[in-house]
Amino acid sequence: MKMHVGINVTDLKKSIEFYSKVFNVGPVKVKPDYAKFLLDNSFTPKRMLRT
Repeated sequence: MKMHVGINVTDLKKSIEFYSKVFNVGPVKVKPDYAKFLLDNSFTPKRMLRT
């Protein structure tokens, strides 16, 4: 099973970088105002540590 995640953001480029790290996968589709991530059953969120 795959899951489609939609999140409204103000800075798409920075958000793609951030969520690619969180989801441990890049977007499957990117448009000027849109990025689509597909996550499968093996998705495990990575911990985001501030340094």
